[in-house]
Amino acid sequence: GLALAKVEDRKRPPFARPYVSTTLLGDRLSAMNAEARAVVAMVASTGMRPVELAMMRGDNIVLDHDVPHLRIRALEDTAKAAAKAGLKVRSTARDIPLVGSALAAAKAFPDGLKRYHGKPDSMTSAIGKFLRENDLLPTKHHSLYGLRHTFKTSLRAHQCPEELQDMLMGHTNSKPDYGDAYPLDVLREWVAKAAFDAPDWL
Repeated sequence: GLALAKVEDRKRPPFARPYVSTTLLGDRLSAMNAEARAVVAMVASTGMRPVELAMMRGDNIVLDHDVPHLRIRALEDTAKAAAKAGLKVRSTARDIPLVGSALAAAKAFPDGLKRYHGKPDSMTSAIGKFLRENDLLPTKHHSLYGLRHTFKTSLRAHQCPEELQDMLMGHTNSKPDYGDAYPLDVLREWVAKAAFDAPDWL
């Protein structure tokens, strides 16, 4: 009748930026399928949750705009629709400007990632397996999700306002929601500081 306390999951470590530039966005991914490589490029330069990419539809990718961006949205404003879109909660819906490797990946797959659409577990498993089998993870604790931590670390290093960090990462906070959202051109300035250049294979 005893229950053991759940051990807290180890925090996923971020990748060092030079490692992302030269290795994860380098030519060592040449044998990985094109959509999986696009996922790496998108997460690296947006900080998105991989599940959000797997659930993204083509109409979420807005390229014909002064500031190309992703509209991370559910089809309806309900908890069920949010879960189906890969959003942790409804309030994580947001717009993320496309810069660098993410913009190149979006242009390569303007209709979304059809191979992995609706299959986030399959997507992350395939990418994780490739990275492990090709010795592309610095430690056994690193994973694709670590790129999200890299993005957040870069925002902090550039002294991005905490409120804006939360918005870009899709984090909730307890502050009252006053006023309009940040304009896309302002968001792009901060995302550009954390984004990576497009690799040659995009």
